[in-house]
Amino acid sequence: MEQYNIQHCQSAKSLLKSGASNYRGEETDRNLAQRVFDITTKFMQPLDVIALDIRSVDELLPPMREVMLALQAYPNLPADYQGLQTVTTWVNKLSTMKASDELTEEDCR
Repeated sequence: MEQYNIQHCQSAKSLLKSGASNYRGEETDRNLAQRVFDITTKFMQPLDVIALDIRSVDELLPPMREVMLALQAYPNLPADYQGLQTVTTWVNKLSTMKASDELTEEDCR
């Protein structure tokens, strides 16, 4: 305390004694950032595949399924979250197609 010249600051003393910081992000789930990162990464995979002009079902379906499963596993995701509905619709559409089928230009938009 003396080293940093905060011996007269009561709030600093109480925080140091309690072992907690005053950082507001600590109230959130510690795994939340990792889950968001994981879902974001999984979202990027099918987008990258399409950006590389790869449109075959066998290349797109596995990463789309990963996105869907990650979203379904996310706790407290609102039931009406449009992203999950959209991804599920695409997974269902791709699942009905042959592995050798390709998406059209319109589908990729």
